[in-house]
Amino acid sequence: MADQMANGTCDEVKKSINDYLTVIEKCKDVKKGVITESTYYADKMLGHVRLARIEEKQGNLKERSKQLQLAKDACVQRHGFDCSEEKLILYEKRFEEKHPIACFASKQ
Repeated sequence: MADQMANGTCDEVKKSINDYLTVIEKCKDVKKGVITESTYYADKMLGHVRLARIEEKQGNLKERSKQLQLAKDACVQRHGFDCSEEKLILYEKRFEEKHPIACFASKQ
């Protein structure tokens, strides 16, 4: 996923994020697995915020809203975090500083 984010088109990044969300969904209930409940909801929240930002870039505002709602729902499940749209996007952008998403810089 890191390679796709650094080099892929927006559609490739969306596919990669959706693939990752599918994997964590399958692994979330594995006893003594590597994905804790907190990690699951944090990754789900971050993935959906990234998808929302990509949808916005591509002009898909209805899908952006859907993705943001999924991110907010995951955020609430994490407990004790400001789940406003502004905070979610700020949180994602902090991650993006160290792991840039190339399609945000392009004209795709």
